[in-house]
Amino acid sequence: MGHALKKKIEMKTILRRFLFIWNAQKIWMKPKQAPVLIFDRCGSDNFLFYLNERYVSILDVRGESFNLYIFLKCILTFRVSRKYYYAFYINSVRPKVVMTFIDNNWPFYSLKKMCPTITTVLVQNGLRANLDEQFSSEISKDYLVDFMFLFNKNIGAIYSKNLKGKVFSNGSFLNNYHSVSNQNKDKSILFISQYRPRKNSVAYALVNNRMLTYDEVYLTENFLLDKLSVYCDRNGFRFIVKASNSEDIEDQYKFFKERIGNENFDFLTKGNIVNTYNAIDQAQIIVGVDSTLVYESIARGNRTAFFTLRSAFDPSRKFAWPADYPESGPFWTNKMDVSELERIMDYITQVSDEDWEATRLKYVKDLMEYDPGNSQFVSLMKELNVPLKENI
Repeated sequence: MGHALKKKIEMKTILRRFLFIWNAQKIWMKPKQAPVLIFDRCGSDNFLFYLNERYVSILDVRGESFNLYIFLKCILTFRVSRKYYYAFYINSVRPKVVMTFIDNNWPFYSLKKMCPTITTVLVQNGLRANLDEQFSSEISKDYLVDFMFLFNKNIGAIYSKNLKGKVFSNGSFLNNYHSVSNQNKDKSILFISQYRPRKNSVAYALVNNRMLTYDEVYLTENFLLDKLSVYCDRNGFRFIVKASNSEDIEDQYKFFKERIGNENFDFLTKGNIVNTYNAIDQAQIIVGVDSTLVYESIARGNRTAFFTLRSAFDPSRKFAWPADYPESGPFWTNKMDVSELERIMDYITQVSDEDWEATRLKYVKDLMEYDPGNSQFVSLMKELNVPLKENI
């Protein structure tokens, strides 16, 4: 790397760090002591379903706030770095337990080494592609998390290979919290959107060292949507598209209208998380590609069809990865094949409730565990003497 390029990168790094501090809310006070510290505000609300908020403090790591008392401590000890900022912050709060809802936040893995008296707890919040590859690029002998709550035993095996600590296979924290709705199901097929807006550049995503265009990534939707719409029309199903969390709803609607070829579908815009789970419980059939929500759906018992077609360019997006399953099965396929789509849709719409449940139970533990009320998490919190809400 040339000297000029190195200098340019260094200047960009300095500017980025300056803006990080400049834009953050400045806090001069020493952080309050608390028995529980949540590392990263993102997803922290989910822990407050169970924890007593009065005994919880939050360490912001995305620039929401910046503690100048802690920063001054870093300067005075000549330890001006992110990891020492975190360590000094933790030592000021003096928590018994530090937890995070962002399972791929690598600095969290080193906190135990920096602050050995704390107990660390990690909760997986989403599916991760190329997990082995991500760990191999970040591996460190300092990585240790005391307790990890993960989607299933196969993902747990990858974490255990790279991180010391105890694994709980408990499924999705949010999915476990929101009870299954037993309302009567509509005669509808609901497609779970993974829409993201198009970027200005031609290259859209780097996958396995290969640059993919937007159209390549969304070739799956191009293949699926009009065929699902025709299937619904032919078989008397209402066709629903569940919008993703992307903010540009109008562009998202246009994206689906173009691929379906008409407006003969209901567009379910994002609401709160309760409405999301109610929506998938209310539809008769759930169809998706490889989103967390489609795996959560089958854990809830819903009839769920998987068209994991992005596995054509990313093997870690195969059905049930990292478990090793055939290319096609009763309710899934990795193949972009019209006859396979028809076969799966016929099966999932016509199978009896008893046969569906028997089939689902054969596979579901490799897909997504289900622990209603997060009983394993609550049990651990009680064991660690973490203050919980009164009704827990």
